[in-house]
Amino acid sequence: MTNKNIILIVELKGGLGNQLFQYFHGLYLKTTYKCDLYIDHRTGYCNDNYNREYELFKIINNIKTINHWLLFNIFILKFRLKYFKKLHKFSNYKIYEENITINLNNLFTNNKKCYIYIRGYWQSSYFPLYFKQKLNSIFNMDMIHNIQTNTFLNQIKVALCLRFYEETSSTKEYAINGKIKTIEDVDFILKEFEKDKSIKNYFVFSSLDSNCITLNSNKLITYLTPDFGYTDAVESLVFMIHAETLIITNSSLYWWGAFLGQYFQIGQKRKVYCPDNLLNENLLLDSWIKY
Repeated sequence: MTNKNIILIVELKGGLGNQLFQYFHGLYLKTTYKCDLYIDHRTGYCNDNYNREYELFKIINNIKTINHWLLFNIFILKFRLKYFKKLHKFSNYKIYEENITINLNNLFTNNKKCYIYIRGYWQSSYFPLYFKQKLNSIFNMDMIHNIQTNTFLNQIKVALCLRFYEETSSTKEYAINGKIKTIEDVDFILKEFEKDKSIKNYFVFSSLDSNCITLNSNKLITYLTPDFGYTDAVESLVFMIHAETLIITNSSLYWWGAFLGQYFQIGQKRKVYCPDNLLNENLLLDSWIKY
């Protein structure tokens, strides 16, 4: 039975990978506390420096987004927190940031309606793993199967997912020690595949254009990069899911490509190479090879 007195609202921000982490955290809270969940798909993108946008609806089923009334109240909430923080304690909106332990049990004794606003990135494997038996119903599998008609999918034996964050000086936001994996780290892994004649080429995913990526390899390289028209995060995610071997750098989207490929069981012999310095240690799944 749904508790109608508690309304969960999750703020989305960042790219598709971050949106997935935020959504699964909210879904976990909804399941735990048996209350309604709404997605704030608007306010987190008002001043996005990278022009990112709400993409979750393309790949997740049955999302409830905020209506105009909730949107208005969220703007009031954020304004109050910024300029009149002392007055916030009288509000029926409660805000939980990422560094706060969320325990809503004390709210169940209150008959007043309470709105819980959740902000943060919540990058943890705990929440996706909690729903691992339900992923096929949570995700829009029709959309994934439509992209499967692409001729690339049966060819992706080794996929390289490269992001190096040249645009930022705050590398500790992406790696626990602030050291983003480099192209040299990827080249070292590729030595294992260079003599394998069954592997004809590598597929490279990156936010960089192809002329910014130089790999030390004699194999053919297929670039799924912006300069070749590959800018759709959902399409790239589905391609990653189908790769037999995935070498990922520090990126939430690439993590989801590795995770979903494992749990959709598309590649039984799937091998994942993952950085050993992701922001949360529990993102490193036991079956993955750390580098």
